[in-house]
Amino acid sequence: MRGMLPSDRVAAILAESGWALEELMIALLPLAAVHAHVSGYAVAAVALGAPRADGPGNLYLGANFEFAHQILGFTVHAEQSAANSAWLNGEQDVVALAVNTAPCGICRQFLNELASDGSLKVIVSTTGAAVEPHAGLRLSRLLPDAFGPHDLKVRGGLMRPDHHQLTLKTADPLASAALAACNASYAPYTGTYAGIALRCAGGAIYSGRYAENAAYNPSLLAIQSAVASIRMQTAPSASLAVVEAVLVEHLVGRTSQREITRLILESVSPGATLTYCSV
Repeated sequence: MRGMLPSDRVAAILAESGWALEELMIALLPLAAVHAHVSGYAVAAVALGAPRADGPGNLYLGANFEFAHQILGFTVHAEQSAANSAWLNGEQDVVALAVNTAPCGICRQFLNELASDGSLKVIVSTTGAAVEPHAGLRLSRLLPDAFGPHDLKVRGGLMRPDHHQLTLKTADPLASAALAACNASYAPYTGTYAGIALRCAGGAIYSGRYAENAAYNPSLLAIQSAVASIRMQTAPSASLAVVEAVLVEHLVGRTSQREITRLILESVSPGATLTYCSV
């Protein structure tokens, strides 16, 4: 899959280049940055998954994405994009993250949801150095006195595998993909699970999951998750060309992603149809 390097390829590159793993992560940042869709500064990130028994973990690329004609508050940050890619690919942990600029406050709070003990290592590229990494800092230093899942009695954090046992009677592959994403979504604070599946013009289906945050505002919507996944798996200049979407949501209380999803979908692919299912 595009947008990631599997463990065996990572090991091969390290053996051929003689680089340390952190140096490779820094070297990949310009490649990640070309996927950014922004009006200003392109931010890139590379996430390292949990180590394998026979080698290093997979590497996942991320970049920042703005949505045309929508507020900047909908922007997906590069750190969110890389972590999202790792999560969608079944990773249960991100142990390190390289970035080409220091993470903003929103990203530090978002990352705290995956590693509430603050052990995540953040590597910031030094200005003017191609492969020379800055000394890595633990997230606990970047976000002291953090408020996170443990404060709300949540165990496991964002990347904990889960299945919410929600069902939907359908034979439609797009709806089934959205349901699977909803069942794997993370919403321990509101219980409003959500997943989406997007079908593009060529027939490919991409899914996204809701990722809630203890501080609420850095939460990643299902549609943001799906669009970030597409952006990192397709050519940087490619149009999203979404023709159809299905949003599956488990409603609890008054919180819903339905209208926000419609607005964002209209901005990325005008004319795409949205089907909504409540389970």
